[in-house]
Amino acid sequence: MTSELQAGEGGTRFRTLARYRAIVREYLLKGFLWSVLAALLNQGATVVSSLLLARIVGLEQFGLYAIVLTVVMTAATIAQGGAGLVAAKFISEFRGAGGKRVGGILRLCKFLTLGTGVCGAALMFGTATFLAVSIYGNAELSTPLKIAAIAVYFQTGVAYLQGSLQGFGAFRNLSQVGLVAGISHIVLTCAGAIWGGLLGATIGLALSSACRYAIFYYALSRVIRTHGISRDEPLTSHDWQLVWRFALPAGLSGFITVPAQSIVMAILARLPGGIELVGIYAAANQIRLIALQMPTLLNSVTVSVLNNLKGKAQHGEFRNLYTTNVLATLVTAVMVVVPLAAVLPYVLATYGEAFVSRDWFAYVLLLSVLPEVLSSAMYQLVQAAGRMWQSLFWIAIPRDVSFVLLSYAGSSLVPLQGVAIAYLVAQLISVGATWLVARQPIQEAF
Repeated sequence: MTSELQAGEGGTRFRTLARYRAIVREYLLKGFLWSVLAALLNQGATVVSSLLLARIVGLEQFGLYAIVLTVVMTAATIAQGGAGLVAAKFISEFRGAGGKRVGGILRLCKFLTLGTGVCGAALMFGTATFLAVSIYGNAELSTPLKIAAIAVYFQTGVAYLQGSLQGFGAFRNLSQVGLVAGISHIVLTCAGAIWGGLLGATIGLALSSACRYAIFYYALSRVIRTHGISRDEPLTSHDWQLVWRFALPAGLSGFITVPAQSIVMAILARLPGGIELVGIYAAANQIRLIALQMPTLLNSVTVSVLNNLKGKAQHGEFRNLYTTNVLATLVTAVMVVVPLAAVLPYVLATYGEAFVSRDWFAYVLLLSVLPEVLSSAMYQLVQAAGRMWQSLFWIAIPRDVSFVLLSYAGSSLVPLQGVAIAYLVAQLISVGATWLVARQPIQEAF
């Protein structure tokens, strides 16, 4: 193993660069181009829907809808318990070794998300009034949160379906279903908002989530038939071990990471004029998510390839692809953030004039994209090596706890700016923590 790694590192600089280009061309570009289209359709649908909703229902109602959407995604991410990550990692790793292991992974993730999705939806429905009154300080949210509990169940299932498609490398299928799911999301949420304001938009969200689940389920079924794999393979002890080694710590990380955004929104919502602050923050945060799309796409394609190389024990290519991805991701992020910063006021203006007057904090949020994508790129090695418990205690907890605490301290002085600075600092902490976990020898990933 040592001699193989040394051989991969040897040769001239020119040969090394040529090798990098070959890896990028062979492994990234085909899937990446389809992933670009899929992300544009999915994230584009979210942005277009938000722009239209902000115009239809106004700033305050849009802020309430942003809270509902955040709670839904928080509950769904917690409920899926790492099933999406398990599917993406281990399907890509085992797909070359026969269908039985892959079939077992699919069945495991299906059972996990079925049970946890029901529990998550029931819990959100039962606590909707408490969340609305005691956490967000707005009783008007109670009924929309109860309706949105339906969306929690379907979004939980979508996580495992999407992760499975990524594991199979079915990026073309992801782009196709993204088109249909994106259009249905725009039409249903906006039609609902026109018909019934906040309540109608929430009903549209629940319906679009059900449509998204059905579309992704159909796409995965086609891919499974193409590979000749059964989803009814019996579960083995090795499959169940994945719950402890990977799904449980990944789920606990989600239990910490995703609620952090909800807690920060709750902090903002309880300030004077808080619902409007939430609406402005949600709009700026969506711009941050737009900036994350291209570098995130590199990671989403690379994680499938890295785990496939891990399954084949191709150490040299694993190392080269990992290094290439870290550099390419950071360069891509810079190329996106700089021009987006130049037009940021104009982008915010599309949401309405009220969103432009406080654009300074949005620049800080946009800047946080750089450390965030660097951390995500380095995290590929953490995930490939299965260091999920270390990730939980060394990365997720320090990053997310610091975000909440710093947001609480800063928001009392300068609400939006304080939250933005807190997020930037949290991402810088994440870079350092991820480096500490990922710096262990790459050989340990095999």
